[in-house]
Amino acid sequence: MSEEVVQGKAADPAPRKCRILIVDDHPLMREGLAKLIESEPDMEIWGQAGNAPDARVLLEKGAPDVALVDIVLPGATNGIELTSAIVALRPDVKVLILSMHDDDTYVLRAVRGGASGYVTKSEVASVILGAIRAVWRGRSYFSRPLPQETAPETPEPEVDPKDRFGVGKLTRRESLVLELLGRGLTRAQIAEHMRIQVKTVEAHREHMRRKLGLTSSHELLRYAIRKFDQRSAPSPS
Repeated sequence: MSEEVVQGKAADPAPRKCRILIVDDHPLMREGLAKLIESEPDMEIWGQAGNAPDARVLLEKGAPDVALVDIVLPGATNGIELTSAIVALRPDVKVLILSMHDDDTYVLRAVRGGASGYVTKSEVASVILGAIRAVWRGRSYFSRPLPQETAPETPEPEVDPKDRFGVGKLTRRESLVLELLGRGLTRAQIAEHMRIQVKTVEAHREHMRRKLGLTSSHELLRYAIRKFDQRSAPSPS
């Protein structure tokens, strides 16, 4: 009797694994995620990319089940913009954002861009794996309560009509910090990019907040995102 036949019936085929695309610019992060995923019996790596253009090339050739996408990517396209592109190009692909940012503003932007879930990189492996399985099965997954999209947004501060975003009040270096902040970089990444200390970045942030009439770091982040969300990130020095 054939090994493929059990009591006169064909044996059930092995269940299909979840195929995952990893998009992250850090090779060590991609390698760690790949090892974690490949250790699971119901998952496999479909592809890896270090930036948005490479991810698009892969997606034009085929489709994974889940795209695991970082927010901060090199070049002009960040992870949230890539999410929108993936949803448009491959509607059946579920996007799970995996980021170091835990601010509500980023979570809402990800949801509006079409992401099915959002998990921070500080979460344990079991949470990340559970999130992948959830979005693969058509559910949403957020490692923190999803903020209300209908909540009223903080109004933009009053500024000179000739300078709608108030950048004229800022120094050149403060303007650069604001742009990098709006593109999703952390304080440490901004410090590395500008070759300054983190405490100097914090000082710039505080000066900007006061000059722009903002009451909190959260308002400053929201302000920066509004201004630079659709602009290209500056090239590394």
